[in-house]
Amino acid sequence: MISTLLKPYSELIFPSVCSSCGFSLTSGRKSVCSWCLNEKFETAGFDDDLILPESVNFLFSLWRFDRGGVLQDLLHRLKYDHQRTIGIELGQALGNSLYHNLNTPGLFPEGAEPLLVPVPVHSSRIRKRGYNQSDAIAEGISQSCGWRVCDKNLIVRTRDTKTQTGLNAEERLVNLNGAFKIDISYLNEHDFPLIVDDVFTTGATTFTIAGLIGENGRDTGILTIART
Repeated sequence: MISTLLKPYSELIFPSVCSSCGFSLTSGRKSVCSWCLNEKFETAGFDDDLILPESVNFLFSLWRFDRGGVLQDLLHRLKYDHQRTIGIELGQALGNSLYHNLNTPGLFPEGAEPLLVPVPVHSSRIRKRGYNQSDAIAEGISQSCGWRVCDKNLIVRTRDTKTQTGLNAEERLVNLNGAFKIDISYLNEHDFPLIVDDVFTTGATTFTIAGLIGENGRDTGILTIART
């Protein structure tokens, strides 16, 4: 009760600022300001040049990755600095951006019901970080589009893997070999899985998950905040 009463005064003394640009947040924003969400970063959208696996219908990203830049720092804060709300707000922006492109021919199979599938992390990393950043992004997309998030038992990470950073495409695939397990019983007949991750680099992680789903006769899409 006291904290609620004091909140307006604390914000006058210690105003909430954007995790990206450092300016004061506008009403309704908790981590990233509207200007950064709409103007600061280079938009990406669909990748029509990338050769995707047969079972992957599309790759859609919100922004282009800026290695060593502000966006990389923002995603680092989401992943390692316990700023989960960044993921939710970025997910909302990703969902809004995709929603404006839903009329793209062949995007979803006829009668499909989009199902958000966050890339799972190992339980040891959940204990260390407190959450999975892809879960936060999927939550934001769900808030924007109204799509369901899958049951956590659909795709499970069975072993912890070393970081993919610094590995080439072949090494990434080897690193992920046997790292995921799928229980297809958690997919309904009309579910169209949309794999959600923070950054798309070589596609090793998302393609591995898409492959498991594809082995069960299901096509997928991939949604990420950034794409290198």
